[in-house]
Amino acid sequence: YKTQMESISIPAISSGIQGFPKDKCAEVMFLTSIDWALQQDETCPLTQIILCNYDSYTIEFFQKKLNQIFRPPPPPKKGKKK
Repeated sequence: YKTQMESISIPAISSGIQGFPKDKCAEVMFLTSIDWALQQDETCPLTQIILCNYDSYTIEFFQKKLNQIFRPPPPPKKGKKK
C-alpha cells in the first residue's frame, strides 16, 4: 500500500448544487466502498470509510439507501402443514 491511512472521509460532492441525484450518489458511494473493502486483505491498513454529508436532507437519502442495501431478508413464509 502506498499510504498507511487507517481511515478516509468521502463527502457527497456534486449531489447538491451540481444536481447529481442524491439517491444515486448514496448508492454509488455505498456499493463502491463495500466492493473495494471486500477486495482488500488483512494487510490493508484502512479500517474505516466515513461517508460524510453536511446537511440533514442529504443524510436522509443516505440513511434510506443504507437501509435498502442492508435490509434483512424477510422471514420465510410458513407453509401449510400436510
